[in-house]
Amino acid sequence: IKVPFVCLDFYDKGHECDAVITDNYYGMYKLTNYLFDMGHKDIAYVGTLLYTNSITDRYFGYCKALLEHGCALRNDWLIADRDMETGDQGKDFPFRLPEQMPSAFVCNCDEIAFAAIRKLQSMGYSVPDDISIAGYDNFLISEMSEPQITTISVDAKEIADTAVSVLIEKINNPMKKPEIRSISGNLEVKNSIRKI
Repeated sequence: IKVPFVCLDFYDKGHECDAVITDNYYGMYKLTNYLFDMGHKDIAYVGTLLYTNSITDRYFGYCKALLEHGCALRNDWLIADRDMETGDQGKDFPFRLPEQMPSAFVCNCDEIAFAAIRKLQSMGYSVPDDISIAGYDNFLISEMSEPQITTISVDAKEIADTAVSVLIEKINNPMKKPEIRSISGNLEVKNSIRKI
């Protein structure tokens, strides 16, 4: 492509280009640490690794928090949330719950957190009394959910403002080396996490 462009909330390892993304790694690290602060030690991650950069980057933030708290990564607590080939999440969130349940699930996005809450409630669990749930993105569904979902709020305005600034820089200096810029999100504490 011969015109200046900026990838918004996306980056591609196959192309060296400018991108502006939310800081998925640190956001999930912060969210997982909040669960530890609330007394949780048994925390599962819900997301299909390598399906998107954001799901995988968020997983690594989760891993860092676990390792810093001396908790081992458990394969049975890494729960796929979609089909790797099609991206289909199924009509009723068909992920397989582990035999030994964690005290909390940290989900790669609010939609998945909402689906996890519904799945757990259909199985007789109470959220957050029995199991806590955290999401990511602070989408409208996090407010509509019962309980409302504790999440990381993505600063869409700052991402958009930064993308426009980068695009103007590229227009003014076409030889400028491409960069990936990360914009931090904020922890939004609601009522889907119980202190234990």
